[in-house]
Amino acid sequence: MLKKFEQLKDSAAIFMSHTSSREDIARAGEKALLEIYGTPKSPNLNAARVEKFQVKVANSSVYVAPEKLPPTTNAASFHSYRTYHQVQAWRGKDLSSLDWGWLDSPKWSHSCKDGSARSP
Repeated sequence: MLKKFEQLKDSAAIFMSHTSSREDIARAGEKALLEIYGTPKSPNLNAARVEKFQVKVANSSVYVAPEKLPPTTNAASFHSYRTYHQVQAWRGKDLSSLDWGWLDSPKWSHSCKDGSARSP
């Protein structure tokens, strides 16, 4: 798959590097998701989400399931941070989960809410 999509290879390199910045991680994750959702020419995931929603509404007479749409840019950033944290853990780097999209509770860690609107 990485041979077919050069952008995924570039994004993977960002996730593998222990020196990547939060901005680079968010940007790499967004570009990878744009490629995966088949919207690489969209300026961002929010625009891709609206485009996909409009196409689905125009071509369907049934309910448009939100899970079929790309995530928002903000949600994708949090997902990318958590993915980066996991990749670095697999590579033996001990990063604080609190810095990468996780919250602590008395029993377990869980992901942060992104605080964005949920509409397409």
